[in-house]
This record gives sequence, structure tokens and C-alpha cells, in this order.
Amino acid sequence: MKKLRDDIAKNTTADTNEKDIQKKIVDFVCTHLIDTKQPTFLAKLYFGGVSLNLLCDMIISHFNTAVHVYSVSTVFTVAENQILDKLTGYIGYDTTTALGCFYPGGSYCNLVGMLCSRHHRYPKWKETGNQSPI
Repeated sequence: MKKLRDDIAKNTTADTNEKDIQKKIVDFVCTHLIDTKQPTFLAKLYFGGVSLNLLCDMIISHFNTAVHVYSVSTVFTVAENQILDKLTGYIGYDTTTALGCFYPGGSYCNLVGMLCSRHHRYPKWKETGNQSPI
């Protein structure tokens, strides 16, 4: 940890050329990151990156947009709906009535799965709340 702190201090000197500063930052971060794409890295549900995901993240970042509502992400919303139609069709659901969502990671997906299971088992939980007897 101390060596990493020293390296950060050494590599964040005041350079005048902005491109040199950016290159130093990218080189430094890439040198010190843990590569979670390696098949032997099995900690904390990491999978690594997929090039298409990286491209989408770069587009979203470049345009400083979001993907949570149609009014700011028309293209992504339409693409998401088309993918959901394909996936629900593959498993035999009627694509005109099936619904679905995409979530940003394994931990969040597990949480949503637990909430759906609880709601399925205890459908009145939403109205009665956490304090009522089951």
C-alpha cells in the first residue's frame, strides 16, 4: 500500500502538457489494476469485461447521457426492448405480453431475485410492510 501511495505521488507531478498527464494517468492505472478478466480470478462474482459492453460504456460516457428513461436514451431503450423480446421468445413466453429488466451486476440481480421471491411468497407484504406478522 505504501509503495502504491508513493507511486501515485511520484506520477502526479505538475506537467504542463495535458496529453502527457492523461497518458501518465492511463499508464499508471493500467499498470496497477487487478485484471479481473483472467479465468483464475474467481473472487466476488467478477466476470471481466466484454468488448461490446466497453463500447457502450464509452458511448454513454462520451455523450454524458444516462440509460434509465426513454427520453434520454431512445436508442438503448429500443435495443433493450428488442433483446427482451428475443430472450422471452427463446424461452416460450408471448413476446407481446412478457416483461423484463436488465440489471447492472450479479449482486443487484441476486437482491432483485430475493425481493421477487419474497413478493411471490408473501404478496401482501407491499401493503402490510416489514413489521406485520407473516
